[in-house]
Amino acid sequence: MKLLRVLCLLLCLALPLQACAEAFTLWNGVRFGMTRDEVELTETLPPASEDGTLYGPGLIFGVMNSEVSYTFTDDRLTAVTVSLHGRKSSKLIRADYDDVHKLLKKAYGKTLGKKDADAWPMNGPAWTAMLEAKKAWKTDGGRTRHEEWGVTTEDGRVKIDHFYAYMPGTTPVNLHVVDFAWFPPAGATATDLND
Repeated sequence: MKLLRVLCLLLCLALPLQACAEAFTLWNGVRFGMTRDEVELTETLPPASEDGTLYGPGLIFGVMNSEVSYTFTDDRLTAVTVSLHGRKSSKLIRADYDDVHKLLKKAYGKTLGKKDADAWPMNGPAWTAMLEAKKAWKTDGGRTRHEEWGVTTEDGRVKIDHFYAYMPGTTPVNLHVVDFAWFPPAGATATDLND
């Protein structure tokens, strides 16, 4: 009887772990590996480009006037960049950053530490470009903040970068971005996983 209880307990504990390994869904049913047409049918924000790669402005992560940029490789969704343009002042954008950070932490758990982040050397397209800005801005009195998460699912790995940067000057620049980059399992392509 004890053995049966232990087996039932182990089964109950294994079910949530299996659910965590399911395919990664962004919002409104948008998933990595979808075609441009599938994303267009699924996305609820207004299109902002003819080619189906930019949507918004709209409310994303609780921040108004935000945009979503989709990146497709071989007509399959591989990266998503959310530009959170809601507010203009450094103080308010920093408050938005903190609010979005709480949402991401609730959804994806603890952020990757320095040691864990090294196991995730991959970055999405927006983060790669911003890394250069981050280096330059620090030397010019700017402030940056960056957190990252890594999620492994049945359809690959997703790297999530949350980035904030402020550059003072006559025309201050504020950036607040969440970047999702998808990497299918080794040897698989987006087409393999969605056909």
